[in-house]
Amino acid sequence: MRLLFFLLLISTRAVHAQDTLDITKHLQCEVFPEKGKFNREERLEKIKEIGGQLVTVYVLKGKDNKIKDKYTGKVDLTLIDNSKLSLDILTQVLVVTVDQGNGKMISHLVHTYEKNYRIYLTDCLGR
Repeated sequence: MRLLFFLLLISTRAVHAQDTLDITKHLQCEVFPEKGKFNREERLEKIKEIGGQLVTVYVLKGKDNKIKDKYTGKVDLTLIDNSKLSLDILTQVLVVTVDQGNGKMISHLVHTYEKNYRIYLTDCLGR
């Protein structure tokens, strides 16, 4: 019985460890590592550079960076290309469109300046 409890405890800890993100591990792959205040013109240029590329977004919670959500999709520039929105809004939100299959698409509005949103180039994560 003790052995069963011990194995259950170990497996629970392994699952718990998988639920957190080490934000320093792939720092070179992060699109917007700077959080808080940023240069809006530079941020807009970076968004335009990654337009159409696959990114993986992690939505984190708490100081230990628990993964609340994760998805991979393409950066959609439609909002920027056809927009009359302010530079402030255009640089704070990144549109990531995820292919759900069967012709269904879902778009996520990702905050580029908040520390609980981590955006990585998917190709870079695979290296």
